[in-house]
Amino acid sequence: MFDALKIFRSMVISILTIANKYFNIYYIDKHDQNLDATSCGWWCVAFLFYMTNTKGNMLDRMKKFDKKFNYKKTIENEIDLKKYIDKIYFK
Repeated sequence: MFDALKIFRSMVISILTIANKYFNIYYIDKHDQNLDATSCGWWCVAFLFYMTNTKGNMLDRMKKFDKKFNYKKTIENEIDLKKYIDKIYFK
């Protein structure tokens, strides 16, 4: 069976690996967001908020953000994301 997502993911990782030889590019290759979810923009908002409001170096902050979610439970992550966004906007 042809798996376009797997091929795309492999291509992106290859590009990042090559680019990382010349630049400091940090990435996490796990999927916290469900592939059928429509909350991509909210993930971006949450990530940017976390990165700008947390102390430490970039890689450590990325890892701490990623630990808030379980890549094996992407549906539950959507609920956790909503709680996090609610906490940001409705403090």
